[in-house]
Amino acid sequence: MELNLDDVAAQTKEKIEPYLNALPEPALVVNYQGTYLNCLGGSDSTKHHDLHTLIGKTHHDVLPHDVADSLSEAICLSIDEHRLVEHQYAINPADLKHVDHSTGPQHIQYFTASISPVSGKKQAIYTVTNITAHKQMMAKIERQAKELERLTVIDHLTQCYNRYALDKLLPEKLHQACQLGRSVTIVMVDLDKFKQLNDEYGHLYGDLVLKLISECLMKFCMNVYRYGGDEFLLYLEQYQLAEVEELAKAIIEAVQEEGIRHQTPTDLSVTLGVTHIQALRKGQDIESVVAMADQALYQAKHAQRGTFHIL
Repeated sequence: MELNLDDVAAQTKEKIEPYLNALPEPALVVNYQGTYLNCLGGSDSTKHHDLHTLIGKTHHDVLPHDVADSLSEAICLSIDEHRLVEHQYAINPADLKHVDHSTGPQHIQYFTASISPVSGKKQAIYTVTNITAHKQMMAKIERQAKELERLTVIDHLTQCYNRYALDKLLPEKLHQACQLGRSVTIVMVDLDKFKQLNDEYGHLYGDLVLKLISECLMKFCMNVYRYGGDEFLLYLEQYQLAEVEELAKAIIEAVQEEGIRHQTPTDLSVTLGVTHIQALRKGQDIESVVAMADQALYQAKHAQRGTFHIL
């Protein structure tokens, strides 16, 4: 009996094709012009539309123009350079043409096409892997990482920056200000007789006061740090001395307007120590600048609480 190679090939294809079509991810054979020649697999209708209907059509017949362009470029690159090319793209199923929209995913999907050249032909075969779940997981991890990073630098009670953030962020801010020739102002804010307030009204009330003061300070400046138990630090750039004086007065008045009760004859007040540096010296570090503000605070408290002193 004479062996007919065409019959053998047909029988082999008939035997193997059901197994290939059972694969969850589709594999597409295309020519150099981007025409679909064959489709295998793609049985997972939760991740893929039925792509067998695309045979004979081109990328530009089916896909959005930008996706078709980029995918065609990747296929040509694979064929021209005889190598595997990985290509990622996103598709809104509503933008797909010539597919049955009654099945398949309904929301934006993300895919990786692993493209391999077919030996001896101006063709390529590529598998289409749905990476939407992976993308969503990575986005979730990124959000969680950002939130974790935020939590490491935020004081949980007052929601302003914490002392760790001061040590981590301010040295770089100071370095940039020096490089750019910007003025720097540090304002130390001390809550007057806060210990007595805690003793008189309790720590819950004390916590509420700290929150109120933090909210008040963040109206003037977003770079607010909780420096200690009852001390806050403000970091500002590009202020002139006259503006710093007006700011200090405004902070003191704003706290007074809060009307926070205290056991003293007057409501809670704050005392400010300020250092204003018009031009930073090279190598001047955050420790020395904060120390100057702390010294100014000491002088203000020694003179009269509820005031400010600038060095």
